[in-house]
Amino acid sequence: MTIYTVALLAGLFAAPAGLVWYGHRMRALAPRERAVFWGGVTGNTIAIVALTIVLLASPVQWHESGMRSMIVHWALLAGTLAGAVMGWTMNRLLPQ
Repeated sequence: MTIYTVALLAGLFAAPAGLVWYGHRMRALAPRERAVFWGGVTGNTIAIVALTIVLLASPVQWHESGMRSMIVHWALLAGTLAGAVMGWTMNRLLPQ
């Protein structure tokens, strides 16, 4: 199993499962933790849309580039993590 396969499986199953687990106790979360949760959800949603566009594009358009493979394998995991980091950062920068 390559690192690309691990990243794809983590993005497909581990990231959403982690978000479900993290958001299960939503009422007890502090505002910063809520921002991390919603940032992760938003990042995962944006990554799903980007992944769908890439998967529906014609393979002929991606013939010369390895970018399609990278997006397919890493988009979900990277999108979720980037969204969580953005939520944490934005909450930290905004006044309470």
